[in-house]
Amino acid sequence: MIGRFGSPITIAGIAGIALVDAQDQAFNSDGQDGVTVMPVTSAIIQTSAFPNISIDDAVLLNGIDYTVRDRMRIDDGALTKVFLGTAATLYDGGGFPDAPEEEIDGGSF
Repeated sequence: MIGRFGSPITIAGIAGIALVDAQDQAFNSDGQDGVTVMPVTSAIIQTSAFPNISIDDAVLLNGIDYTVRDRMRIDDGALTKVFLGTAATLYDGGGFPDAPEEEIDGGSF
């Protein structure tokens, strides 16, 4: 099924096919500011085709450069869902260039 409907993907130099899921997701904030809605791109891959993927591996998907941000086995582990990030869509303790920084204990977060 993946081969018939998938998109070409390269992870850490290994080429294959993936089912792509790109959607907006809501992330909770500190409870006072509501939620942050951001686009999240993930790819479902055959685990055995990419047995050694790691966080921060380079990914090329549909001509766009990404980085592996996280991965989760699906069901029995034959498939893996890989969460992808780019500099523009990634919030991992850093900040967005156009957003004000949060203050925690007088310092910038």
